[in-house]
Amino acid sequence: VFLGIIAYLNFSTSNAVVIGVQCYIAAFHTGAVFTHLRVGHHPAAAAAPGIFIVIAFAVLAIRDNFVLALLETLASVAVGVALGFVLVKPKERSVPLLSPEEGDTE
Repeated sequence: VFLGIIAYLNFSTSNAVVIGVQCYIAAFHTGAVFTHLRVGHHPAAAAAPGIFIVIAFAVLAIRDNFVLALLETLASVAVGVALGFVLVKPKERSVPLLSPEEGDTE
């Protein structure tokens, strides 16, 4: 239901509403990219939601100027990453990254 409302608001005549919606879309999809990478999926899995961040930036650039669109997108990405750190548990590794090799003796 919420994503339907977001889709509907995308066609608003108010620039402020569309900018808010695009910032939400950028943050939401940044969270999806972050989740894919944090849980250990293949990096290509992050490309699908990542393209929507680029599209959100393009819509912002159409509604605002390039510099404001870039700043709005970067702020939204920061929010998405911050929420990802809070909400997504990283994949546990079966082998520690810094484990000594078997042949090493000191």
